[in-house]
Amino acid sequence: MNGSLERPNAIFFDWDGTLVDSVPLIRAGYDDLYAHYGLPPITMDQLARNMRNSARELFPQIFGDQAAQALAHFYDYIHAHHFDHLIPYDGALDFLKSIHGKGLKTAIVSNRKHELLSEEIPHLGWSNHVDFIVGAGKCARDKPAPDQLLYAAEELGIDPKTQVIWYVGDSETDLIAANHAHMIPIFIEHGLRSLDDCHAAGLDPVHVVDIAALKLQLEALF
Repeated sequence: MNGSLERPNAIFFDWDGTLVDSVPLIRAGYDDLYAHYGLPPITMDQLARNMRNSARELFPQIFGDQAAQALAHFYDYIHAHHFDHLIPYDGALDFLKSIHGKGLKTAIVSNRKHELLSEEIPHLGWSNHVDFIVGAGKCARDKPAPDQLLYAAEELGIDPKTQVIWYVGDSETDLIAANHAHMIPIFIEHGLRSLDDCHAAGLDPVHVVDIAALKLQLEALF
């Protein structure tokens, strides 16, 4: 870990690559989409780049004037299959329970489509351990803009300028959003991005290798 963490008033999380391993689902969705448009299967490097941003902002760059149709096709596949590939990381639920046990607020702030996120958390039985959910499309801008994070903080009655909020994510997008929202960026390295990617983008996050290590750090502060 780089640096030390301040005792938080709340902990917010990204979803994909942070609390759940959604790579199999998203890769299958892109493979189905690219095959539909006669494109070769997506590479892992392309997938990692794509997952940094929300689909509604990314697809116009890839598909141009066919972006709306491509987005609809992609989400048709995701809606049909997302429960089949919903794989929580080891320790994720225990960590959420531990946070709530300390009286801290939690939020999931993700570039996953809001409607999907609102279905997936209850499906896992996690609703009692998450205080607020913000997915893509809920605010005017998705990450890396800070809108979603600031919206969650406002709804939970927490001021990130005067109170400490950790934001835990697995990409540069998450770290940039956290910095703009005056939150502490914490990098989880079990997603598709690496700490080297963050440094290449000029970011120096507080670094935690996995959820278990972060849970131990939190315990040490209480």
